[in-house]
Amino acid sequence: MKTDRGFSLIELMIVLTVVGVLAAVAIPAYQDQTVRAQVAEGLSLAASAKSAVSEAFLSSGAWPSTNAAADLAPPGGLTSRYVCSVAITAVGGITVTFGGAANPAVHGRTLALTPAAGPNGNVAWLCGAATLASLAGFTLAAEASTPPDGGTLLRKHRPANCR
Repeated sequence: MKTDRGFSLIELMIVLTVVGVLAAVAIPAYQDQTVRAQVAEGLSLAASAKSAVSEAFLSSGAWPSTNAAADLAPPGGLTSRYVCSVAITAVGGITVTFGGAANPAVHGRTLALTPAAGPNGNVAWLCGAATLASLAGFTLAAEASTPPDGGTLLRKHRPANCR
């Protein structure tokens, strides 16, 4: 009696098809995850700017309008592998611009953070779909009449609290 060993051609083709479908689904999901990791690096650079803006506001009562006013390095001085600048805007907002070795999906795009002053002298940061309704008693800077749009990053690439 002869026994067959191995797989038939049909069985191999079915396995390759299943692997191909799984790869077609997994690769784009993985790419989005790597882009989000690059955006997270931008947020970590913005953390020092958030502290500087908050401190400047608490000490002077006015939002700083430039990096120098917040005693922070110039926009081009706050860089990393994926971030080309971190700039403070006219209302104390922070704009993180992605560049360098960043994924083409985020290269040249921005993430904007807008400060809001609280009743107890604390500062909260809004980005994307965040609204003041979730922050009772907080007010945006006088020049910012609407909640921020969060910059030009696509919604799917933004951090969870900015979607």
